[in-house]
Amino acid sequence: MHGHSRKKNVFMYGPGYPIHDVRYLKMRVLPKLMSEQSEVFRFYSCKFRIQRSKERMARVVLWREFNVMNCYTLEASFYGFFDKERETKEFMHSHLLKVGKMLANTIFEYTLLRDDEERQLKDSRAKREEVKRAKTKVAAAAGSAQKEAKSKEEGGAASKMREGSQGGGGRAVLSPSASSEAIANIDDQ
Repeated sequence: MHGHSRKKNVFMYGPGYPIHDVRYLKMRVLPKLMSEQSEVFRFYSCKFRIQRSKERMARVVLWREFNVMNCYTLEASFYGFFDKERETKEFMHSHLLKVGKMLANTIFEYTLLRDDEERQLKDSRAKREEVKRAKTKVAAAAGSAQKEAKSKEEGGAASKMREGSQGGGGRAVLSPSASSEAIANIDDQ
């Protein structure tokens, strides 16, 4: 926690990410959760960018060197905070103790949210893998069915050829008198 002489309320400074980055919103969740717990914490006073003069701050070094996304400085006014009616009230010892409890509760709530998000990601990955495996099984079954049908087809053709080579199966053999009758019938038509 750090004291601030110009701004009122309790707020946080955090690292800045480009607006199209997934982490842009994720790193604002913790301060937003904290602002929902009390009027002492003001989300709109939070800043999420790194000024050149703050390059050597611990939160900036941890963020850059160790890729710690949720690395904040918790700031509190030396004087007081705005209440709901925008009246300035002085900080009392009890207010600062409340901020400490809020921070602990917020971190706990945030970890629950992250765990839930990770669980959902795992479930969606597992479902995608299951769908992929099912598609693979269907494709394999279709391939084996095609192979089976093709082998049956080839087997049927081979047996017909065998029958034909064994003495007339499949081909009609006519006697000479039947042949002449067949020719006469064709001529009549």
